Formats: sequence, C-alpha cells, structure tokens
Amino acid sequence: TIMIETTENKNRLCAFCGKEVIDTGNGIVHVNGGQALQLCQNCGWTGGGVELLTQCVRCGDSTSLIEDHKAS
Repeated sequence: TIMIETTENKNRLCAFCGKEVIDTGNGIVHVNGGQALQLCQNCGWTGGGVELLTQCVRCGDSTSLIEDHKAS
C-alpha cells in the first residue's frame, strides 16, 4: 500500500512523483486536476490534466503517449 506523505504545511504529496495532490472527497488528484499523469515515450514529456490526452503536446506523437502513474 502506498501512503500519502504530508509536509509541515499540510500539503499532500504524491507518493510516486512527489508533486502536490488534492483530496477532492471523490479521490486524490494532482493539482492540475488530473488523477493520471502521462508520459511520451518519444520525447520524454510528462504532464496531463482532467482528460487523458491522445497526442503529445510537445512533439505531437499520437502513438507513444502512455499513462505514467495515478495520484496516490
């Protein structure tokens, strides 16, 4: 089981990537609003949002974008 780390100012951090996460009451999400972050295997871009992307925002590749991890 992955535990959520908490800093002194009570910001929650994703146990996988260390970025800030928010507990919405319906689940934990990254501060960009998305539960999952994505990774482009072509250029190395990582990011995401509420909707899963179908094309990399950096290189435009639509075949190399994968889910990197979910907020935890």
